[in-house]
Amino acid sequence: MEKLVSIILPVYNVEQYIKNCLESIQQQTYPNLEVIIVNDGSTDKSVEYCEQICKIDSRFSITHKENGGLSDARNVGIDKAKGDYLIFVDSDDFVSQDMVSYLVSCMENNEADIAICDPVHYYSDRQNNDLNIFSPASSVKVYETTEALCEMFYQKSFLVSAWAKIFKRELFDDIRFPVGKLFEDSAIMYLLLEKCETIAYSDAKLYAYVHRDNSITTKKFSDRDLDILEITNTIINHYGDNLRVYTAAVSYKVSACFRILLNSPSEEKYKKVQKECLSYILQNWRNILFNNNVRLKNKLALISITIFNPFVKLIYSKVNRWE
Repeated sequence: MEKLVSIILPVYNVEQYIKNCLESIQQQTYPNLEVIIVNDGSTDKSVEYCEQICKIDSRFSITHKENGGLSDARNVGIDKAKGDYLIFVDSDDFVSQDMVSYLVSCMENNEADIAICDPVHYYSDRQNNDLNIFSPASSVKVYETTEALCEMFYQKSFLVSAWAKIFKRELFDDIRFPVGKLFEDSAIMYLLLEKCETIAYSDAKLYAYVHRDNSITTKKFSDRDLDILEITNTIINHYGDNLRVYTAAVSYKVSACFRILLNSPSEEKYKKVQKECLSYILQNWRNILFNNNVRLKNKLALISITIFNPFVKLIYSKVNRWE
């Protein structure tokens, strides 16, 4: 019998998107699933849709809690999960009907502890969006831990995200998402990779990442967006004795500094951190410019920031953030 897969689905006020998400999970071809819905204090009709599917499909269950944020909801799901493997899905996204089956096969065939697929980007404000947007794999790569960490910090093959991945349950035995912080995935993903012997990455596009105007990733800049600096500092300090990963982690912080310079408003309270970000970028210019692993957009932004500071935002915003 196939191993049990637990899909953890935090839900908070996504009534426009939750039907697509739930239907895509319900249509999975993998036969042995449990779907743990964690209602994080929703005040719209999201809960109604979730309760309806729980009534007609015994694989789905729902837990209600006060609003505590994405990390808190995911942690509740982890604690309740009975599966051998865990998958995290964000409730405004949707997935290919073959995602679970494919990720399980990818993990088991490569004797991996984590298997990863690619996202495909879906823009909810565009007309005539086709839901048939997924595509099969053209290649699968297998990494050991150090290679995977570098790939992730350089944001090359795969991103620092909990979604579009399948994890062995035991990786979370002593790890949970940090409650009350943004960039919760960045805070723990490197710790999860450290516990792995093998990580499998496939370029199959099986996870639809939905871009919407009021999502966490598109909302107005706030002080919490600065959490990434604390997280990247922790990561860099963690790898002080591993030059290869340390260099990749520095590149990851440089990317974070560029994003802060791009997104933070021209307000007095942000001037100090903007200055610190600019200083960090310039201090590490050699690591950016002469490192073949660093993305082109960071190199272009560095050149612009040293010559024509005002053009940095233009270049960094025009070059695809996923490249």
